Amino acid sequence: MISKGDKQGLELISISALRKQLLYTSGLCLLTFALARLMPDFPFRAGFGWLCLASAAAYAAAGAVVTRLARERYFLLLSVMTVLSLAMLGGMVHFTGGITSPFLFFYFAIMLAEAAYGVENYSTIFMGIASYLLVTLGEAFGFVPSYSSASDIIYANKWVVFWLTLSTSSIMLITGFVGRIVMAGYRATAARESQKARALSAEVGELESYSQIGMVAHRIVHDIRTPLATALGYLELKEKDQTAAAEDEGLLKEVRGSLEEISSMLADITRYGRRAEAKREKVCLSSFLNTMLTLMVFYPGAKGIKFRRDFRDAEELCVAASLRELRQVYFNLLKNAVEAVAGAAEREIEVGLRRDGDWAEISVGDNGPGVPPESRATLFRDCHTSKEKGTGVGLLIVRDLLTHNGGEIKYKEKGGGGAEFITRLPLFAEK
Repeated sequence: MISKGDKQGLELISISALRKQLLYTSGLCLLTFALARLMPDFPFRAGFGWLCLASAAAYAAAGAVVTRLARERYFLLLSVMTVLSLAMLGGMVHFTGGITSPFLFFYFAIMLAEAAYGVENYSTIFMGIASYLLVTLGEAFGFVPSYSSASDIIYANKWVVFWLTLSTSSIMLITGFVGRIVMAGYRATAARESQKARALSAEVGELESYSQIGMVAHRIVHDIRTPLATALGYLELKEKDQTAAAEDEGLLKEVRGSLEEISSMLADITRYGRRAEAKREKVCLSSFLNTMLTLMVFYPGAKGIKFRRDFRDAEELCVAASLRELRQVYFNLLKNAVEAVAGAAEREIEVGLRRDGDWAEISVGDNGPGVPPESRATLFRDCHTSKEKGTGVGLLIVRDLLTHNGGEIKYKEKGGGGAEFITRLPLFAEK
């Protein structure tokens, strides 16, 4: 029966790694068998070599079928292999010296391997102890022959046998239980981290989706607003024309009403994805920026980029702003920086935070190509992009959202190349 903990552990098991381990162990056992048969003065009994051959066959068979089993059968296979390994290990210990066998440590290795692979069945711990005691006590009390003169000296003193077997069994018991507890904690931690990583990845996808929606909306508005303003200006001139016929005046009013309605609709489009009066709250910037940098680790293309922080003595700076809108602002700026350094040999992005009077100043800099001089004057007024399929409205969205929260943005060329965008927000004022 597989426990709930076993199923959680199963998700962390690499089946290919398990198969490799089984086949590697099989090869090692086969090599030991070959040495036992070929070496003229092999130190152990012949039975040890035959047990190695049987173990090699068992591990090879398990390695051959492990990738073909249904997932629910993996732990059953592990349990069967553990029982088989303990039985064969008992024989190997018997043939290699009993209580002084150098192979005693394999009992601990088997228990730790079970814990690492997520098996929570504690019965195999007691099976291992039973296997050890059957061999050592069996030899000590003459039920099975002893093949080691060193062991015979120990077996002659039953108190020494008692304390050795008791201490070894106790250590085996502790190893089995503690190993499972430690590995269960590790698997639980790994599962939480995996869940957290999936949540962060989903959050990045959501921010990217909002960003794309906003860019399309601003692109539409930008393309329509200019001809719309021209049409409204022409209507205003016609309305001032004293020679216009009375029926034309009514028509002009209808046209103006329609155009003003379109203008209002365009204003609504630019607010898509955010409320007109977004709720403002206290946002502590160091924690907020650390969260944003953590999110960017999951952004496509961010792998290998060095993200640097320079918060100086500004750890406690807070602002009153819409958290949702700030997330969109700095996601856009960080995303632009990631894309800007795509072709750099050493990709670096630095986020700075400092106080400037009653303002918090946040900078996002990169070592990319920077913004061409001819585009800087209109960077936050016109659509600008260096990407082949870019809409060029990302910075317009950033400007609008910052303005909506009482902030501002400017561009600064970095020394040595690259771009730096400096944003400012009014500090939170305690009431």
